[in-house]
Amino acid sequence: MLKVMSISPYKNLQLQFEKVHAEHGNIYFENFVGDLEKGVKIALEKEKQFDLIISRGGTAQEIRKVSSLPVIEVEISILDILRIIKLVDGYNQKYTFIGFSNITRQVKILSEILNKNIDIVTIKSRKDLDYLIESLKREGYSLVIGDYVTYKTAHAKRLNSILIESGIESVETAINNALEIGNNLQKLRVKSEVLQEVQGKLSFSILIFNKKKNLIYSGDTNDKLINLAKSILSRKKLPKNEKIIFYEHYYGIIYTVAAINDNNGYYFTITKSGPVPTFGILFEPVVGREKINKNSALLVGDTIDILKKNLKNKNNIVVIGENGTGKESIKEIIPSLEKKRKIWMLHMNAKVSDNMWFNFFESIDSPIYEYSAIFLVDGITEKNIERLNDLLYYIRKHNLDSQWIFFMRKNTTIIDTINSIENVYQLELKEVRNRKSELSAIISLYIYEINKKLGTSVLGFDIDAMDEMINYDWPGNFRQLKKVIRILVSKTRSVFISLNAVKEQLRLEQSLYTKNYDEDINLFKGKTLSEIQKLIIQEKLKENNGNRSKTAEQLGISRSKIWRMLK
Repeated sequence: MLKVMSISPYKNLQLQFEKVHAEHGNIYFENFVGDLEKGVKIALEKEKQFDLIISRGGTAQEIRKVSSLPVIEVEISILDILRIIKLVDGYNQKYTFIGFSNITRQVKILSEILNKNIDIVTIKSRKDLDYLIESLKREGYSLVIGDYVTYKTAHAKRLNSILIESGIESVETAINNALEIGNNLQKLRVKSEVLQEVQGKLSFSILIFNKKKNLIYSGDTNDKLINLAKSILSRKKLPKNEKIIFYEHYYGIIYTVAAINDNNGYYFTITKSGPVPTFGILFEPVVGREKINKNSALLVGDTIDILKKNLKNKNNIVVIGENGTGKESIKEIIPSLEKKRKIWMLHMNAKVSDNMWFNFFESIDSPIYEYSAIFLVDGITEKNIERLNDLLYYIRKHNLDSQWIFFMRKNTTIIDTINSIENVYQLELKEVRNRKSELSAIISLYIYEINKKLGTSVLGFDIDAMDEMINYDWPGNFRQLKKVIRILVSKTRSVFISLNAVKEQLRLEQSLYTKNYDEDINLFKGKTLSEIQKLIIQEKLKENNGNRSKTAEQLGISRSKIWRMLK
């Protein structure tokens, strides 16, 4: 029986192979996921067990250079490109296709057939991608479309990207080619024993440095942990003749480090760790992924550029936004932008005793004494404003070159309190209702992400259905928008979502938020008219960041009347 190995540079291609393989019972098939170097490694490790390899694009080309097996390439067909062109029909921002001539030639043909003006960039070397994508960002492009390397490079540069995926027809063609070639070239192979994976890894690593901080012992410790120990020695002052234990997160893993500095040198034991126990309820380390491979509404517009600039300048930041506007996404993105700095999350609403709270400031093991760290602070309310004042007093008093990023909804009192520390920048995340001009582009990106997750092939909305989506108020903001699109994509049996489907789902959404509104109305029960008016004015002032003129204009009353009603 012919033995075929597929090495897919992305997960969805693996799923396509599995679907097609189910129809070919006459071959033995195994699927792996790995792009470029990882794909080459898989090929070299597994090739003795197979007769043929199927892969795609740059990964196929790299495997072909090193493998003794025939490599069949899954082509990008004109139908695959047509799907993407239809998907981005509603994308009203600047976008472009990037690729080698074998891809861009087909895009050009389709643009002429469809009578569409499509921006196309042809490259001759992958080395050009970094500079090219930076140039496109400066020129105002918010989306690039291309092969997997282009897709990953764009995400690394914080630019939205769509991968041209090979459809099931292209995969079927590749497998048929493999069958034809394999039946002609198949040879008897000598069965060999499968190498057993190395087991019994040490539970901890030991490293010793002399007083000049040169490494003198590391055993079998890998280079990554050696570099971690060197990094600690270069930036952390270790007390003499005392064992200290602290936590480091490095390349996405949390480690417990025990260190001793005595007259002979520096001694370390480094162990993979779980959550930090001492301040685990109040404080936790943020372990970021090296790359965020998903599109985001935040990548449309200048929000991320503003965030990067303030991180670089080490400004403290107040991130302000309604629920669902992207505060959680900002928390995810920050670790990918600041890979060399330690990041901690402080939960202000954690239920901890006063003793633990003050121990947080006084203990030598407290994360707050990490030099040049980034601290993300959430759960801030008027109920814990006293503890917020304690924290701000500490920030003003100590200069550890740290950076503090506060996440909250609009609240004038709290914002004024935070502004008591130096170098505070207010980053306000816009609600969906204030991003109408960008909404069709964001919806297209969400459809692409959801198609990848669900294995669907929805291309977009009918024109009147898209208008309905854009004109809806979206009280739950982008979280609600993405949820609704996911429901509509999973339900539709067509490549385009209809107006009726949108109207039906939005009626359900409206009833949910009307119910919440009715619950809010219950807050007014038992209160006098003047008390209700005062509550409404106070809430509007919070929304407008204390701006009485704007509040008066919205309520249709004078500024002086607001002052009298609040007395």
